[in-house]
Amino acid sequence: MATIFSNKLIYTNIILNMPKEITTYPATADALREFLEFFLDLCEKQNILELSLLYGFAWGNEIYNWQERLVKTGDVIPDIKNVEEITDGAFGEDDLSFRIPGKDITLKFCHHSDIHFTFEKNDPLASECFRKICESFRIASEKEN
Repeated sequence: MATIFSNKLIYTNIILNMPKEITTYPATADALREFLEFFLDLCEKQNILELSLLYGFAWGNEIYNWQERLVKTGDVIPDIKNVEEITDGAFGEDDLSFRIPGKDITLKFCHHSDIHFTFEKNDPLASECFRKICESFRIASEKEN
């Protein structure tokens, strides 16, 4: 795979070659929350009414026993705020993964304050998420899974 020099080149590579995972460099909590809001809004516009959430490292040690849960798309942010209040965890400092039922797309907000976005097929949601990631974050890697 060619060395990536800019987000513009990465965006072109993603659309043409469709790698299976892209990872950002660490970002601020505000940038991560802004992307989360963008993602949830996009899901709602595409009539995705539920998302599968997994509170992972280290939240999974304290709550939901590392089990995925279906959460209504509009309830995700209040759910995260509730979990932040009842645990020592924090968004951007603990893993939080989203799967979209019926799609091969996973979005993980990692405990390293970065984003991992994984997919297996191109669809409008994946394309829009990649566009926003490339505009908003520095890309650390892209790879085939």
